[in-house]
Amino acid sequence: MLIIWANKSEWKKPGPIVAMGVTNAWACAEAGHETHFFVGAGDEAGSDTERELEEFYGVPPRENLTVHRVRSGGKWAEILGRKLYREALALADRMVNEGKQVLFVTRELGLVPLLGRLRKKSRGKLIAFHETHDFHTRLDHLESVDWTRRRKSWTERRFLPGMDGLICITEEQAALYRGAFPGLPVRMLPLGTTEFERESIEVRRARRTVGYVGHLHSSKGVHGILKMVPHFADAGVKLALYGGYPEQIDSLKRRLLEIDSRTDEMVKLQPFMPPAELHRALGQDLSLMLVPLKDNHYNRFLTCPVKALDALSHGIPSVASDLPSTKGVLGESAIYAEPGKVKATAKAAIAVLDDPGRYETMAKEAERLAAELAWPKRADRIVEFALSASNG
Repeated sequence: MLIIWANKSEWKKPGPIVAMGVTNAWACAEAGHETHFFVGAGDEAGSDTERELEEFYGVPPRENLTVHRVRSGGKWAEILGRKLYREALALADRMVNEGKQVLFVTRELGLVPLLGRLRKKSRGKLIAFHETHDFHTRLDHLESVDWTRRRKSWTERRFLPGMDGLICITEEQAALYRGAFPGLPVRMLPLGTTEFERESIEVRRARRTVGYVGHLHSSKGVHGILKMVPHFADAGVKLALYGGYPEQIDSLKRRLLEIDSRTDEMVKLQPFMPPAELHRALGQDLSLMLVPLKDNHYNRFLTCPVKALDALSHGIPSVASDLPSTKGVLGESAIYAEPGKVKATAKAAIAVLDDPGRYETMAKEAERLAAELAWPKRADRIVEFALSASNG
């Protein structure tokens, strides 16, 4: 089967979105399928894609993986239809006309109408999946609704029934879509993990370093993490934060110094890093991951926290907000605290680090889950879903 992934974000852009797209495509190639990944070109014209796959994203190049870095067209051309979408669809159309069966997967809702049209034209040769990271069909859970939300809601209601299937990243999200589209095949597949080389469990625990990875948004619980610093410092526990932009890091450091003068000694702050570099740091630094999401509709039901998967990938336990989304990924590799309870979360983290037996049990469960959720296994499940949808 030939597999096409399309992601409009730019190559080597900071943050997890492109990294997830790259890893999804790589996993399909690793599973033995000819795979094409379409992505925005970014600013580095002519750079070495294969070298950047390995050195920036941390995945080895594969002969059956082709990355298409597509430069945007003119302003009006982009308004009328993204060049990246057109090129990905043109490849799919060409391959279908050559008699190949093609699986096309995208998380880009704007591509779904065009993909549905090509699927209909292909007469069963093109299998079209949308991997959704939100839920727009109904908007009754939102306090305010802007034009963009309304447009996305109309697009889902009008065009998702034209897909062969929908990939959801949480069970609660899958239930919402099954209720909205009873006739549409829906499969829950959480995002994947990578089993990195690990030091012994006791070495990991003895570092006594708690980490956070991701955007420095209040919805991610970062403001609460700042208030945990004195509790951690009193217990001899260090904090490492990876994410955000340099100006955010500077602001955060000033605020931390106002909270606790031990910040320079006990807190490590790093802006967004390339995925390969980030994982080297996590493997060397961390004992425990914080996943302190705020309790809102998106965090409760619709997100598969990448930081949780990072924790599993390195075989480290987590302390997470008590939400369906975190429990669905972390299971018994984490302990859970009521969202927003800063002192309770900090105390829970310290208690895990102070208990070697408990830590070992949780770390072994993290390792088990990492093996179960590995990216290539996710690719196999997507292909199995595609085959069942095409035979359905």
